[in-house]
Amino acid sequence: MKITTVSQFDINKIRQLIADILSLPNYQVIDISQPHDLTTYSQFITVLVKSQYEIGCEVDYDPSKEIETISSLNELTLSVNAYGSNGYDEINRLVSSMNLTSVWERLKTMKVGYLRSSQIQTLSTDTSDVKEPCAQVDLIFSINNVTQADVKRGESVQIITEVN
Repeated sequence: MKITTVSQFDINKIRQLIADILSLPNYQVIDISQPHDLTTYSQFITVLVKSQYEIGCEVDYDPSKEIETISSLNELTLSVNAYGSNGYDEINRLVSSMNLTSVWERLKTMKVGYLRSSQIQTLSTDTSDVKEPCAQVDLIFSINNVTQADVKRGESVQIITEVN
């Protein structure tokens, strides 16, 4: 049985979108689940998939191609943190820009829908005896993961019975 992922959430495309919205170089929007040396940056954005849960699922079987398709609608929460002196402004600009038509169109090409954001929070982190300003927001998206599997139909069935 061959299982193929047709569509799923791509964190790299979302990182690029955030960098484009904020006019930042791509390397300043970091997937924090991957190891990075952040000591060289005075200002940067981190993204992390915080949670994902299934809202609904549709299973379809195409007998002519013998392929089963599972389409799973999910709500995904992406945590975005902005570090540096203008972190709050960057997060505020990001949230405000998420409803722009151009952003929605790019998300549509990624098979992602923007639902809403959480409240923007101002935080501070302690790094080497210095309090560093940080702002945080959760962006909530709807995503449609699609998986296909070959499911060959049986041409014949052999039934074996046992007598006790």
